[in-house]
Amino acid sequence: MTPKRPKSRGGVYRAVHIRVWLDEKFQKLKAAQPNAQTLWFYLLFGDQTGIVPGLFKAGEASLAEALGWPLQGMRDACAEIMSLGMVRADWKARLVFVPKAVEYNPPASLNVVISWANAIRDLPECDLRTQAVEHIQLTLESLQGKTQAFALAFAHAISHDIPLRNQDQNQNQNAKFARKNSRGKGVNSSDVHDFERAWKLYPKREGDNPKKKARTAWNASIKRGISAQDMIAGVERYRRFVQQKRHEGTALTMQAVRFFGPDEAWKNEWTVAPSPTENRDSDQGAPYQDSGEALRKLREGSPA
Repeated sequence: MTPKRPKSRGGVYRAVHIRVWLDEKFQKLKAAQPNAQTLWFYLLFGDQTGIVPGLFKAGEASLAEALGWPLQGMRDACAEIMSLGMVRADWKARLVFVPKAVEYNPPASLNVVISWANAIRDLPECDLRTQAVEHIQLTLESLQGKTQAFALAFAHAISHDIPLRNQDQNQNQNAKFARKNSRGKGVNSSDVHDFERAWKLYPKREGDNPKKKARTAWNASIKRGISAQDMIAGVERYRRFVQQKRHEGTALTMQAVRFFGPDEAWKNEWTVAPSPTENRDSDQGAPYQDSGEALRKLREGSPA
């Protein structure tokens, strides 16, 4: 029995520069007559394409002119491709989308994916643009051998400007991406701002209070889904507690790494119990004088 061959994780491919269409010798070659295959290749990696694979601005007339075809010949070739679902176009908005393009040209890094999102914002607003965004996100999610980082990065970058149909799902993806990148170089700018705000509010202590370890603990909590605003509110409560207890600037102030750590000390109420003097004052309804003050007044000859 012949063993089954394992499925390929990725095919052999070649990177083709768009300048091939502008090459002087290439332009001297005999031009192809209107046909679907040539148009398909031109839509996939023609000189009119941008940084987003398969999504670009173009009109029927401009495509026909670029290929040296009569307009009707271009339309017939395009209709053949569109009938197979290989390309979509909104000629009124002058937007063209090739669904397979991202699969053939996967991103090399998160920065590439984010640059796609920035470029898409400058394309004509229409239903096709929204459909393309959703298709690109699904393609990024299904890339073999890749993590979900590309899909999460794309959803996080694009959803601020372009409404998606699965808005709730994309908001969850944004939160996952922010938590996933809350450590090291990939830390989200809003997380950095929130931590710095919390650190500025955190009461000073005597002795060691390493900021780097505190940031690591903070980021770990964010990754677990803890709200930055909840932790900041906890810092504010703890700050008031330390000030009322007069512990600020002493070793009695908790290290921030412990405060933001797994014990979640930031959740505590951090209220100061009334002192016996305060309880007695409230019971008697009048200020309470301690024994030292009463003795001083007796010596001065005044009533206690």
